[in-house]
Amino acid sequence: MSDISQFVERLQNAHQRLDLHDGRINRLEVNTAEEKVRAVNIEKSLTKIQDGITWVLRLVVGALILAAIGFALKGGFHVGP
Repeated sequence: MSDISQFVERLQNAHQRLDLHDGRINRLEVNTAEEKVRAVNIEKSLTKIQDGITWVLRLVVGALILAAIGFALKGGFHVGP
């Protein structure tokens, strides 16, 4: 009888450990899903930032080109008398 009761106790302990592991696995799965959502949101934000930087760069280059054209039209490249 003692062997059977020890076996039952060991089996119950094993079930308790499995339940604890199941809980940990579930928490890890939830955390992983949350991190995936965060990563997607960060990617979207970075894309928006990159788009904004692209437009700022276009504006700066356009302004430089217009300044050079304006300078040339006012005779800025004229050399000599």
